[in-house]
Amino acid sequence: MILIQGGIILKITSPYIEKGYILIEKDRIKEIGEGEYKKKDYKIKIDASNSIIMPGLINTHTHIPMTFLRGIADDLPLEKWLREYIWPIESKFLSKDFVYYSSCLGIAEMLLSGTTSFCDMYFFCEEIARACEDIGIRGFITPGILDFETPYFKNSKEALIIAENFIKDYKKHDLIHPGIAPHSVYTCSLNTLKKCKEISEKYDVIIHMHLSETKNEYEECIKNFGTSPVKYLEKNGILFEKFLGVHSVWFDDEDIEIFKEKNSSISHNPESNLKLGSGIAPIKKFLEKKIKVSIGTDGAASNNNLDLFEAMRITALIHKGINLNPQFLPALEILKMATIYASKCLNFEEIGEIEEGKKADIIIVDISDLPTTPFYNPYSALVYSLNSSQVKHVIVNGKIVVENREIKNIDLEKIKRIANEYKEKIRNAI
Repeated sequence: MILIQGGIILKITSPYIEKGYILIEKDRIKEIGEGEYKKKDYKIKIDASNSIIMPGLINTHTHIPMTFLRGIADDLPLEKWLREYIWPIESKFLSKDFVYYSSCLGIAEMLLSGTTSFCDMYFFCEEIARACEDIGIRGFITPGILDFETPYFKNSKEALIIAENFIKDYKKHDLIHPGIAPHSVYTCSLNTLKKCKEISEKYDVIIHMHLSETKNEYEECIKNFGTSPVKYLEKNGILFEKFLGVHSVWFDDEDIEIFKEKNSSISHNPESNLKLGSGIAPIKKFLEKKIKVSIGTDGAASNNNLDLFEAMRITALIHKGINLNPQFLPALEILKMATIYASKCLNFEEIGEIEEGKKADIIIVDISDLPTTPFYNPYSALVYSLNSSQVKHVIVNGKIVVENREIKNIDLEKIKRIANEYKEKIRNAI
């Protein structure tokens, strides 16, 4: 058993404990208490003095193998970025090794910045899963589906077979939670979308899909199908309670009502939406309708980092600004979006809060450093002040994967060397 002793315990859904302990047995939180744990039945003790103990952050949208493409094509609109740079580069360089090692790099970055779970959309998903298992992070891995050829599949028919086999292989895995990810309404035919819905319902897994990300996507959908992307999906029976719409910037009021009625969820990706000039999602309207909203970073090729603490801060600030209301999205609500609300969006409520019986996905954050000195309020400190490098220890599924800022189970120097080798190959090819 692992004992965490001596810090502020941030439960998220109930008042925090000023000074307490958490006892972990196997993969679960066994006991939470105030003061000092008196028994000696634990094997490992972590001193959390001058620290916040809280649920690990949950990143609800990534393309983690794109970490090797960080900085390759910046300051461009989404369509140009995808069609002229990202897709051509991927067609030349995607492979099992590329995906595995790039995933390792991204996972290391996430763990060191306090993320213990992520929801990914990409290809060669068995390699992403292998990286998750090797390093020890929880992955909600959803094979990407497109109607055109990629290095992973020849067409959508083959992509759907690969996705279904992946779901069957990992459906009962302890760390890997599979789903399915049709890319968008502009890259997947209606038949492909319906097949994805069938697989989702057959195996009780989420659909993870880019939706109404840009004005161009919204207008092209109206031009091609006579209606908005949300209404198009609703009309054809794709939306339901396990649908996670990513970005969701260009929603009209009817779209929002549909999402409410279908109990579908949203992954808000403020940094990539700002960087790509896509716009700002109407989060206030979503929350007023009690729609589940979480936070994602998107991939490192469009963000360009995987730091969810930074994404939380930006989410809080931009929505206060555009709504002219400093009381909108207080710090605790932002933390819920990155933890317990995210678990609901991913249909896995065993994570996202500190509670006895739940999975032991926990981070310990040092509050003695300069950005959090002086320290008054844990919610404020985490959202507005903290530097993610203050994450000191990370536990996933009851196992310590980061200890005193040292990530276990990975040779970081080797991964960085491989990343730079790919950089030279890619740079010479463009």
